[in-house]
Amino acid sequence: MLGCFDDPFTGAERELLDLRRMIAQRRPVQLWSVVPPHRFYSEHGVQGIQAFAHCFPRSGTLLIAGVHVALGPWLKYAGIERVIVLYNLVRHGQLFAMLQLLRDMTDCEPELVFVSRALQLSAGLPGRVLNSFIDIEPFTHAARLVVGSRPFTVGRISRDIPEKHHSQDPSLYRMLAAQG
Repeated sequence: MLGCFDDPFTGAERELLDLRRMIAQRRPVQLWSVVPPHRFYSEHGVQGIQAFAHCFPRSGTLLIAGVHVALGPWLKYAGIERVIVLYNLVRHGQLFAMLQLLRDMTDCEPELVFVSRALQLSAGLPGRVLNSFIDIEPFTHAARLVVGSRPFTVGRISRDIPEKHHSQDPSLYRMLAAQG
């Protein structure tokens, strides 16, 4: 599984941790980062790709967590047999470019996994639509333990950047904060 493991708060890479835990019960799984991994991810066994040291995924299936993941020339030498792209953001130009690059470098026809039916329809491509792999149980369990002892928490499991929010979210957050 391949991602950009440089930020411990990214959704796609956090999903890969949970997906690895699920798959590892049946077969070996390795997480790879196209950039030096953040310490948080290094502690979870994520390896950084070092193309010149020949340290990169070899053979088997490669799942790529998003079209923001930069692929390098190492891919041509990896001997990948199956490629799956997890498409989670509306970046169709990057998607089509990545699909062509993957075809050229792996001789595989990439399979697509979409995070929603709407995203699949907007891309106009075949593929599977899967729900999130993120285990939200720790969040729901914590909320049940403290019901009534404090106000509820509003948040998201992702990077806290403006493009991850609706334009009216700040107003909503201010209103909720004002109400305690």
